[in-house]
This record gives sequence, structure tokens and C-alpha cells, in this order.
Amino acid sequence: MAVLDALSVCLHEPHSRCFALLMQHHRYLLLLEARRNSLQTRAQVARRQRRLLWPEEATWSESIAGDRRSRIMAACHVGDYVHCLPRLASIEPVTRERILLRHEAGTHAGVANMNEAYRQLGLSVPEILLASVADPLVLRQRLRRGNCTLTTFYDLSRQFGVPVETTFLGRSAWFCSGPAQLAVSAGVPVVPVSVMPGKSGDRLVLHSAIEPSHWRDLEYRDAVRLVTGQLVAHLEQVLREMPQYWRYLTVLPHYFRPPD
Repeated sequence: MAVLDALSVCLHEPHSRCFALLMQHHRYLLLLEARRNSLQTRAQVARRQRRLLWPEEATWSESIAGDRRSRIMAACHVGDYVHCLPRLASIEPVTRERILLRHEAGTHAGVANMNEAYRQLGLSVPEILLASVADPLVLRQRLRRGNCTLTTFYDLSRQFGVPVETTFLGRSAWFCSGPAQLAVSAGVPVVPVSVMPGKSGDRLVLHSAIEPSHWRDLEYRDAVRLVTGQLVAHLEQVLREMPQYWRYLTVLPHYFRPPD
């Protein structure tokens, strides 16, 4: 009931509509988990790659041409990234360092499917690190050296960095600050990434980068809060369009509770 109440208040929808969204959410997660836990054939991996839509691919490729700065690709848990991350990497120079910073180890099948997607695009698999054991000082140094792309998720409440207060769906909420801390301390841009599921295939969306110039005159804590807030604003846009696909929809009330 708490989830229904929170959804109804935050999305300005009646309980009946929110209940329908939760049922869609449940069915989608079952499908997603089945996919993550099943080894796909080469043909299946190739077919999903072909179905991935990225209308702005040429624009993004042009915007990063010759840019040797490091950057953080900050994603939210909407859609399936198994095929999107290799596609993102495919337009970067092969000499670029690539790091995937996860908050939990992937399933055996999920990792194997992603590795196959990289191989089919002629790419090496990125270095995979767990946020719980990765040294943030080392990550900062690697980002500062340049020519590095670090991909991670920003829509966690507690698992990656100290939670900071921001506004989410019109209310005070707390989100992890790990991605923002890395960006601010290393002085690198952050690019919000979304994967929007659809009947004709997933659609990859890259939003405008949050550049270091946005926080250059701010104190460290204020800068971290600013970047976190801007990332959460992108998540809010996604939820207003298709909330049923957000992995953490059923724990939405948790985000509105202050940390202990």
C-alpha cells in the first residue's frame, strides 16, 4: 500500500493507474531477469544489437571526435544495457580506456551475453570493477589522466557514495553521490544515459553533458549536490514517460527516507 500511495502522490495518478503500472513493472522485470539469466546464442545477440535504436548516434560521434578528456557515462536502471554499452563503446577510439563500475556482480549469463556483444563489434571487454571495493582515489587518478570512459549507475539510494538530499518527483529524496563525487573530484563531464524500452526495440538516449564549468565556482559539497540533482532530474523525466520500466519502482518510498 505504501508503494501505491507514493506512486499516486508523486505521479499524480489514481491508485488504479498506479496498480496497473506495478503489474506492468512486474511483468517487465520477469522478462528482464529471464534474459539476464539465460545464455543467448550468437544469433540472438546479433538480433538484439540490430534492434537497438540510436537516432542521435552520428551527432554523438561528431561531438566526441578528438575529445581526449575522460568522461563518466551515468545510467539509470531503465532498460537493458547488455547491448547498449558495447554500442556506446563502438564509436570511441579503440585506444580509449574503458571501465564499467558496477554495484553488484552480474550473472554468469548476463556477463557472457555482454562479452559476446562486445566481441561481435570487434571490441575488447571493458575492465569491470565493483563500487564496494574499488578505490575512489585510484579511479580519480585514472580519470584525471584523460582518455578514459567510466560507466556507472546513478539511481541508487545507498550503495555507492554518501547519500545526498535532492528533489525528486516534487519531494525531498536521498540518492547516492558516488558518480557526482568522481566527476567533481576528477573534473570530468558526466553524460546521463537512458535506455527506453519499446515494441520496435530499445532506444538509446544520451542527454546533454554536465560539464565541469557547471560547478567550477562551487564548494565541493555543493558541487556534488548539484551534479546529483541534475542526474536525478533526468531520472524524473524518464519516470514521467515510462515509470513501469524503472527497476526500483517498488522501493520508491525508500528514496524519501533520510539516511540513518
